[in-house]
Amino acid sequence: MHRHGSRIPIFLTILSGGPEGEREYAGVGFLVSPHMRQHIIGFNDHTNQWASLHIRVQGCKIQVFTIYAPENGLDVALRHSFFDELASFVNKSSSHGPKIILGDFNARLGKTLTDEESTSIGMYTLQPEQVTFNNYSQ
Repeated sequence: MHRHGSRIPIFLTILSGGPEGEREYAGVGFLVSPHMRQHIIGFNDHTNQWASLHIRVQGCKIQVFTIYAPENGLDVALRHSFFDELASFVNKSSSHGPKIILGDFNARLGKTLTDEESTSIGMYTLQPEQVTFNNYSQ
């Protein structure tokens, strides 16, 4: 599909959010290429912070989740609650194939390495003394 009089393909935009007419604080979505449109079999906008897209591919169905997690600077209980609810949503979602989770997790391990990196990653990082792997502090 192309825009009238142009050779630029029209991508399908699918967005999560609240009721029509209400302004949302945040939201997530998908941008689907024209050749993938025919493979979309479902969309679930659970909240304005996560949604899923069901895609039929040869031999299975893939479910892609897009998320926007609360930033590291917020209350730890709020972040834990978000990820607990997300895990429950993902686990309860029916899929006869892989489940892929993408998005903005608002997390970073370690310090920013370069000035260039600091302009694209953000300031919410965990310092090495705050990071634990397999119950061993690093």
